[in-house]
Amino acid sequence: MENDVPVTQADLGPGCNSGASSPSTRNVYLVISMAFGVESLSYRALIEKVAASVPPADLTAVLHPESILPHARCYAAECDTVVNLETLSGIGGAEEICFEDGQSDVRRFEFHAGTWGDINFERKKQFVWGHPTKECSRDHRCRADRFNDPADVPFRSIRQESDGAWEKLSHYTAKPPYYGVNLAAVRAGAIVLAPGRWSPFALRMFLSVVKRHDLKMLDWRREAFCDRWLFAEIECGQIVL
Repeated sequence: MENDVPVTQADLGPGCNSGASSPSTRNVYLVISMAFGVESLSYRALIEKVAASVPPADLTAVLHPESILPHARCYAAECDTVVNLETLSGIGGAEEICFEDGQSDVRRFEFHAGTWGDINFERKKQFVWGHPTKECSRDHRCRADRFNDPADVPFRSIRQESDGAWEKLSHYTAKPPYYGVNLAAVRAGAIVLAPGRWSPFALRMFLSVVKRHDLKMLDWRREAFCDRWLFAEIECGQIVL
């Protein structure tokens, strides 16, 4: 069985008490989801700290996790580590496909909200999944590699397409107050609402952070939005999108 080992400061860069990081040591792209546990005061405090410490030009807000890609790829040459604070892993991995002529190839799974972490970065040193409970890493509902049994295939061993694979996959149970996040190492990031998994409170918190910190939302399209209640909440929030 896989051990739930916390990610160390050595993995994510200089510690919180080591002073401000230089641009060269800010190598983390942070994805922080409202579905993680925004009802917790400490998690809300973390979101506020992220929004206050990362410049608005380097921090975006999205409804859907897969929508972060255009923003994340802008930092692909600077960030070699992605930290994903979410209940869902974000890594789908790959599977060997056999063709009629007897040839085979390893192909990445279809791109969707659960597999956005298989993205192409110039430098893919480490993908780190911070989940709310220890059981999450062994729960098939939290893992996007659907054809694997989490009891047999630990997160670190998920098969990846050889071209563009992460050098290391790791996970840990993210606990307050910092949830394993070293803000001094964060270069850029995204705050994700994750429709379908948020609460009304999470929505209000999300809209409040977007408005107060003047964040740009990447995937807001009125003509394609089907959730009328959320549409009304955003409109009432008087946020210019």
